[in-house]
Amino acid sequence: LGILSAVALPRFISVTDDAHTASVSGAGAGFATGVALFRAQSIAEGTASGAVVAGFGDGTLYANASGAPMSVTNSNTLNCLDVWNKLLQTNAPVVGEDPTFAGGEDYATVEAGAANVCTYTYKVDGPVDPRTITYDSDSRAVTVEADGE
Repeated sequence: LGILSAVALPRFISVTDDAHTASVSGAGAGFATGVALFRAQSIAEGTASGAVVAGFGDGTLYANASGAPMSVTNSNTLNCLDVWNKLLQTNAPVVGEDPTFAGGEDYATVEAGAANVCTYTYKVDGPVDPRTITYDSDSRAVTVEADGE
């Protein structure tokens, strides 16, 4: 039994780590696709900076000057929770503002501040570097750090 567990345990840990990596990579790709689709819809509608992109999602996200999604209230403030929830919508991983994940969230975020950058940190089990999805609303870039090493 000891020999079996010595062989099986590292493989189980590797499979679990691979699942976390795949989860973050998939969420990041979905988020990046949402940003690109938002921009495409904004162009198709001829949406001006500071206006709602009416044909995207539920029609509550405002576009900034670069055509990136910002907030459900105005285009001058980047609201990380609004953008995540409105871009990914149904069956999206849950994001909250509590870094302890007390509410069962999958990701935690903090408000973007002056830099207009959102960082979504994945809830991890075990001592690994944080897996993150970073969104820069000025450049519309989405960066995924999913390996956790």
